[in-house]
Amino acid sequence: MNHHCMTACHSRVVRSASISAGVRVMPEWDGPGHSASFGVGYPNVVANCPKYSANINNIPMSPASPQTLPLLNGLYAESAKLFPDSFTHFGGDEVVENCWLNDPAVVAWMHQQSPNYTAADVYGYFIKNAYSQAVANGQSAMFWQEVFNKYVCVCLCVCVCVCTRIAIAVDLTEPLFCCSNIIQKVAPPGQSNSPVIEVWEDLATLGQVINAGYQAVLAAGNASYFVISSIIAPVFNF
Repeated sequence: MNHHCMTACHSRVVRSASISAGVRVMPEWDGPGHSASFGVGYPNVVANCPKYSANINNIPMSPASPQTLPLLNGLYAESAKLFPDSFTHFGGDEVVENCWLNDPAVVAWMHQQSPNYTAADVYGYFIKNAYSQAVANGQSAMFWQEVFNKYVCVCLCVCVCVCTRIAIAVDLTEPLFCCSNIIQKVAPPGQSNSPVIEVWEDLATLGQVINAGYQAVLAAGNASYFVISSIIAPVFNF
């Protein structure tokens, strides 16, 4: 297999071999960060940020291109057929948001959305789209913990500020009640298609995710990654 590229046929072989070994296969389409590889075939769909381009891990998707969402959504739909699991992982980790601010086309797009549009809003734009596509494809979404942390933090800060200005007391021992109005716009907990949060940085977040009503997967602490198994490797001559 040249350049370690997977075709649809390879994907079916992986899934078939894994199922026979009792292994569940779930693809991860990481975004909106870690997206430099998209730019090889579709240069317009990734952000152009010279200040950050020395490291390919810094390059996120560009919201400014009309090609971006159709490309992503077509990929998500095809993936749901190749991997008919109840979940697809959509990433959301380690996004270098300043790259967007270094791209004039993205900055212009942000201003078109709202004068107050921020890089965090761009991040939310992609996360909301991924979640809605998962639902449209009859699946639930899984995200890395940054998605959970970002929405809780943004929501809490806004709520405290607003409540203070209008002199309403807020019980911060229950901060999620204060924050739920924003996080639930993306994906409310407790529903059949609510997202699962994968915690990889710290164990403390695991409890926060569960207490917020979401399911969680632990990939931190003593958890292990099995990148290439002895069953799958021969298929690709690794």
